Amino acid sequence: MRLLPFALILLAQGWTLYANLEDRFSVNFPGEPEVREIIWPSEYGAVFPGRVYRYEDGPSRYSVTVIDYTESERIHAERTNKTEADFPTYWQIDVLASVAYAAWPAVTGSGTARTAVSSDT
Repeated sequence: MRLLPFALILLAQGWTLYANLEDRFSVNFPGEPEVREIIWPSEYGAVFPGRVYRYEDGPSRYSVTVIDYTESERIHAERTNKTEADFPTYWQIDVLASVAYAAWPAVTGSGTARTAVSSDT
């Protein structure tokens, strides 16, 4: 019963469920988001493709960032930059630790969470 008032607020503001089958997620947005292709540099020097789904309404901004790790083993194997992540299993560590790596600056108070790099820059 506690969720009902929240659900009514969402409906009153025109929020709708946005589902993306290709990136395998769904989220409530107040409108149709813009989609931007990005590249994501990982902690161990691999570069992954991704997308940012973003909606802006005046001063309000909403976004979801999706990084595609499905080819992470291949991407790590093809890296030309050599780092401490040269052991064969580091691609798995990179994937498992990716959320912590992205959020670490915000968690420690040393800045905001890492953001993605636009592929069109």
